Amino acid sequence: MSAGFRFPETVQGPVPWVDKMASPKLEPIFPPRGDLSGTTIGRYAVRRRIGAGGMGEVYLAEDTTLKRPVALKRVNPKLRGDWSQVQRLVKEAERVSSLNHASIASIFDILQDKGEVLLVMEYIEGSSLRARLQTGALAVEQVIELAVCCAEALQAAHEKAIIHGDIKPENMMLTPAGSLKLLDFGVARRIATEEETVDDVSRMVDKQVGGTPAYMAPEVLMDKSPDARSDLFSLGVVLYEMLSGHHPFPGESFAARYEKILYQSPDPLRTQNPEVPKWLEHVVLRLLEKHPERRYQSATDLLEDLHDLRDGRSLWWKNLRRVAVRHWSRSDATWRLAAIVLLAVGIGTSVLYRAKFSAPANAPTVSVRRYVAVLPFRAIGGEKEAQSFADGLTATLNSKLTQLTASNQLQVASAEEVHKFAIDDVTKAREVLGVNLVVEGNLHRIGDSVRVTCSLVDTNSKRQLHSTTITADMSDPLRLEDQVVAGAVDMLEREFGPQMRESLAERGPSNGGAYEHYLRGQGFLQNDQLEQVDSAITSFHQALALDANYAPAHAGLGEAFWKKYELTRQAELIETARHSCDQAVSLDDKLASAHRCLGIIQSGTGKYDAAVQEFQHSLLLEPTSDLSYVSLGNTYQMMGKAADAEKTYLRAIELRPHYWAGYSWLANLYTTEGRYAEAADRLKKSTELAPDNPRPYFQLGGANIFLGRYEDAIAAIAKANTIRPTYQAFSNLGSAYMSLRRFDDAVASYEKAYQLGAVSLVAVGNLARAYYWAPGKREQSRQQYEKAVRLGEEALKVNPRDADVHILLASYYAMLDRRSDAQMHLQHALALHPQDAESAYFAAIVFNQAHDRTQALAWLEKAVERKYSKPEIKNAVEFDDLHNEKRFQALLGTLN
Repeated sequence: MSAGFRFPETVQGPVPWVDKMASPKLEPIFPPRGDLSGTTIGRYAVRRRIGAGGMGEVYLAEDTTLKRPVALKRVNPKLRGDWSQVQRLVKEAERVSSLNHASIASIFDILQDKGEVLLVMEYIEGSSLRARLQTGALAVEQVIELAVCCAEALQAAHEKAIIHGDIKPENMMLTPAGSLKLLDFGVARRIATEEETVDDVSRMVDKQVGGTPAYMAPEVLMDKSPDARSDLFSLGVVLYEMLSGHHPFPGESFAARYEKILYQSPDPLRTQNPEVPKWLEHVVLRLLEKHPERRYQSATDLLEDLHDLRDGRSLWWKNLRRVAVRHWSRSDATWRLAAIVLLAVGIGTSVLYRAKFSAPANAPTVSVRRYVAVLPFRAIGGEKEAQSFADGLTATLNSKLTQLTASNQLQVASAEEVHKFAIDDVTKAREVLGVNLVVEGNLHRIGDSVRVTCSLVDTNSKRQLHSTTITADMSDPLRLEDQVVAGAVDMLEREFGPQMRESLAERGPSNGGAYEHYLRGQGFLQNDQLEQVDSAITSFHQALALDANYAPAHAGLGEAFWKKYELTRQAELIETARHSCDQAVSLDDKLASAHRCLGIIQSGTGKYDAAVQEFQHSLLLEPTSDLSYVSLGNTYQMMGKAADAEKTYLRAIELRPHYWAGYSWLANLYTTEGRYAEAADRLKKSTELAPDNPRPYFQLGGANIFLGRYEDAIAAIAKANTIRPTYQAFSNLGSAYMSLRRFDDAVASYEKAYQLGAVSLVAVGNLARAYYWAPGKREQSRQQYEKAVRLGEEALKVNPRDADVHILLASYYAMLDRRSDAQMHLQHALALHPQDAESAYFAAIVFNQAHDRTQALAWLEKAVERKYSKPEIKNAVEFDDLHNEKRFQALLGTLN
C-alpha cells in the first residue's frame, strides 16, 4: 500500500580577480593585427611565431635592452573582442608573478600595444611534452625525474594557494638539459589558506572553471570546486601517458572519455609497459583515484614517494609505518598492539598497500553512462495547434530513442517524468533527472512548410555538442518524424559510435493527415488538465476519421478516456476506454502501446491476471517502457505477489541503472514488505541520482518514520517541500507529527496535503484521523470520515479487488463506530492479502476501536511477526490504551 490513513507515503559573469596587480587600462581599440613577425613592440623585436592555439599565440622575440630571447603571448586575433580572454592573460601574469620556481616558466612583464595586452615570458628552448609523446612512451627514469619537476612546481603553486587547473602535456616544456617547465596558468584559481575563509576566496576566484576535460579530475567534471588534489589527478593522467604512450581513459568522443574518467579504472600500467616498477604503478594509480580523499593529499606527500623511488628506496616500509602510526594514535590498547604487529610483520604490507591504492581485480566494470532526456520542443509563435504538434513530436522522439536502450547502453528519461516535473531547460534536466545529455529543439511553421532544429547538449558544461535542421512539407508529418528521429540518432551516433539506428523498430505506413492529428493528440495527452485531455480525445477522433484502422490512435483514445475517468470519476468512461484499447489490439497485435492501454484498464478494474498478461506482452514488444514496468510491478503488488513485483523492478533497474525512479519503485515495495532499512538505502541512491526531485526525499521521510527516525524523516520531508511542495510530502509530515503527538502540527500538515491532494481518499482519511485525535475537533473528524467512506465505496465499484481500499474503509468505518461495515471490509482485505503485515496492523486498529483488546493484541502480534514497523506500533496513538496490558508490554519488549 503506497499510503494509508495514518502512515507515510513511500512513493552569469565571472567574479573579477582581486590581487596584487591591477588590470591594465586598455588603449583605444585598433583594427586587429595579423602575424606579429618582423614587428617591434616596445623594446621587443618580434622574430617569428612559435606556437598557436584556439585561444592564443606565442612569438619568439628579442629583448633589445637586455639582449636575451623572450616569448610574447597574445590573445588570438579572432578573439580580440572577447574581454574575458584578455582578463585571462592578465590573471596569468598576476598568478605567476607571485611564484618563483625553477620548474615554472617566469613572466617578466605585461605590455599594452595598440589595444592589445601581451605577456613577456621566459623563452624556453626545447619541445612540449606532447610533441615528445608522439614518438611513444618515455623511459621510467626520465618519467620519475619529470614527475619530480612537476610535483615541485605544483608544491610551490599550492603553497601560494594557487591551483594550476590545466595540467596536460601541452603545458609542459622539456628543456635540452632534461628538466621540465610548467606553463600556462591562464585558468588557475585561488584556494583558501588557513587564514582565509571561503567567503574571502569567493571574492577572489574566477567562478568559471577552465581547463581541458580529458585531464580534469572527476569532481571538476561534476561541477564541484577543485582543490590541490585536482591538479594531482591531472598529473596522474600525464604520468600514465608518459609511461604507457596513451591516455588512461581513451575515447573517440568527449562523452565517452568523460564517462570513463568518472566511472572506470584505467588498465593496469604494467600490462601496457612491463618496465614500470610495481611501486611506481601504485603511485600513479593513487593519483588517479576517483575520490579526492583517497589520492595524495598534497604535492609534498607525492614528492616524498617520488624522491624515494628516484633514489632506489622501496615504498613498502614507509607505507607500513604510516599505517602503524595511524593506529598508534588511537587510544585503545588493542589498536596500539595492532600497530606493533604491523611494524613487526612486513608480510601484510603489500596487501595493505594494494588494498588502498589499486582497483580490486574483480571490481565490476561500469558501462559508459549515456543518460538522455528529450526536452519539450518549442513551437515558435506559440500557437496552440503548433505547440501540441511539437509536443506530440517530442513524445514520439522520446519513444523512438527509448528503443535504443537495451542494445546501446542508452538511458532515456521517461516523457512522463519530463512533463511531471516541468523540465524545460538543461539545468533542470541535470538537477532533477540526473541526465548528462539532452535533446532539445524548436519548430517553426512557415506556410505549408515546417522547420525543426534539434541540438544535443551536454548538461554539465551546457555546451552544444551537435545540431541539425530539418525542413519538410507539413502535409507529410510522417516524413518529418522520420527525419527528426534520424537527425537525433545521427547526433547520438556522432558521440557514441555508429549502428545505433539498427535498434529502431520500423514504423508502418499511415495516412499523413491522420498521423498529424495523432501527434497533436499525444501532445495534448502530456498534460493532466481536463481541457487538455478533451482536446486529446478530439484529436484522436479526427485521426480516426481519416484512417479508421489506425491502431495507435485507438490506443491513444483509450488512454485519454481512462485519464478522463481518473479526473472525473465518470464510471461510463471505463467501458469506452476499454473498447478503444480492444480496437487497438485487434487492429495491431504487435503494438506495445495497445497492450499497455488494455493492461491499465484491466488493472484499474481489478482484472489483475489479464493485466499482467497485457503488460508482459507490451514489454516483449517494447522492453524499455518505464510505464509498462511500473504498471506491471504495481499490479503484482495489488495481487500480493511481492516476489514477482521485486523481480520486475530489479529488471527495470538493470536496464536503466542511472534512472532514479526504478529505485523509488523498489523502495515502495520494500516498505510495504517491512524491509524499511532496505527501502531507505534504495531511496538514498535515488536522491543521489536525482538530487532535485522531491519524490525520493518524501519517500525517504516515510521510510524513516517506519524506522522510528522522526527527526531524520522531518528533515527529508522538509527538503522535498523546499524543492516542490506536494500532497505526499505534507501527508508524510503529518504522519511524523502524529507519532510525536504534535497534533496541531499534524492537522496543519494534513490540511495542506488535503489542499494539494484534491479528492484523494488517503488525503481525506488522514485529515479525518488528525481531527479525531486533536483536541476539540472530533465533529470535524466525523464529517471527513463520512466523506472518505463515500470516496472508498465509489472506488470499489470500479475495482472491488482493491485490498488497499478495503483496509482503509475498514478503519474508517471503525472510527465511525459502524462495526459491521468495518468487519465486512476487513474480511475482504484479509481474504485478498491474507499474509499482509499492514492488513494485520489495521485489523488491530479495527478490533481495538471495537474494544476487543484480545483480538487487537493478537493481530498486533501477527503484524510484528510479519515485520511491520515496531516503532509505529509503539508510537501509534490508537494503541495508547493498550500500554498497560501485559501482552502489549511483552510486545513492546521486542521493539528494542
